[in-house]
Amino acid sequence: MESRAIDLQLTGMTCAACAARIEKVLNRAEGVRAAVNFATETAHVEFDPASATPELLIETVRKARYDAAPAVDPFAQPEQHARAEAL
Repeated sequence: MESRAIDLQLTGMTCAACAARIEKVLNRAEGVRAAVNFATETAHVEFDPASATPELLIETVRKARYDAAPAVDPFAQPEQHARAEAL
């Protein structure tokens, strides 16, 4: 199984229970393993591209009534920022 990873910037979390809920809904998706960090408001998600896409992961978070976007590395090159924003 091929695996890819993405870091998501999360918004709307107010407590650790929110982080746990997001982690739970992401991990329910087929081919997805997620770890949410409440302190940094991020999720590291490994996924099987045959079963999930970054767009599907973001939509899953939104259905749980939170928001997500690809996290942008402040040290990344400009073309990497453009790719992250395109998602």
